[in-house]
Amino acid sequence: MIIILCTSRGFIVKPHFQRLHESLNPNETIIFEAYAGASLEKLVKIAVDTVKKQPIDSRNNISVYFLAGLPDLTTKLKSYPKKYAEVVFTETTDEAVSRLTRQIYSVHDSITSLGAHPCFCPIVPTNLTIYNNSLLKKHKTSHLAHQSKYQVWQSNLHHATTEMNKIITKLNEQHNMATPFITDNIITSLGPHPIHHTSRYKFSYKNFTDGCHPNQHLAEKWAKKLHSAIHTNNENLSPPSSLPTNLPTETSRDITDSDTEETASPKRSWKHERGSINFLTV
Repeated sequence: MIIILCTSRGFIVKPHFQRLHESLNPNETIIFEAYAGASLEKLVKIAVDTVKKQPIDSRNNISVYFLAGLPDLTTKLKSYPKKYAEVVFTETTDEAVSRLTRQIYSVHDSITSLGAHPCFCPIVPTNLTIYNNSLLKKHKTSHLAHQSKYQVWQSNLHHATTEMNKIITKLNEQHNMATPFITDNIITSLGPHPIHHTSRYKFSYKNFTDGCHPNQHLAEKWAKKLHSAIHTNNENLSPPSSLPTNLPTETSRDITDSDTEETASPKRSWKHERGSINFLTV
């Protein structure tokens, strides 16, 4: 059994994945669900409930894929009845990476403790300027209050995303799971800076409809990446190994289940950070 749990981006990817899967693996059981604005905490609860319904002796044949994480990195500010909404990134890179790393390891442990195999897609960031202005154009917000901070927030978000994706890829590899590299052609390494020797990346949002959600062409590519990783992992399936016992524990924070957008997440305090990685946004 394959369980795929996504945020709202999954609504666009699902039909492409279904067509591909039905043509290549029509007899394999697939559960593909998308939940707008869903946190990893919400998705892992769904995964755990689904796995527990299966016989214990069959759980080693269950893999759970997460196409998520952006709502756990960003914050969606909302206010009623003034009809205000705006997505921000309010943490420093170190704060965000530390918190989300603990959360991803916790999710991984919750799945492996049941005998199933978790796998995480790399996190695809959002373009704060494009996405927030799309909210304005769609009359989902009456105004934007933090445009002057977008440049700093965007740089910190890009930095946090690349650091998290290194951790995600390593975690998948440690447990013999191939990573669905849906970030290909979105995040491109430019190599080290010739003077400062810091890592440089180029970010492209040209195949996004609103700076956050993929267009049909990109969604089809994501479906192929996901399907290819699933095929590889099915061939390499082995009993899940336990995680090290000295991992840091998740710090407490607010979770808002009522958020309905891809980038929704709890409020956090903003601090300025000078990034050590150079980014280009297209």
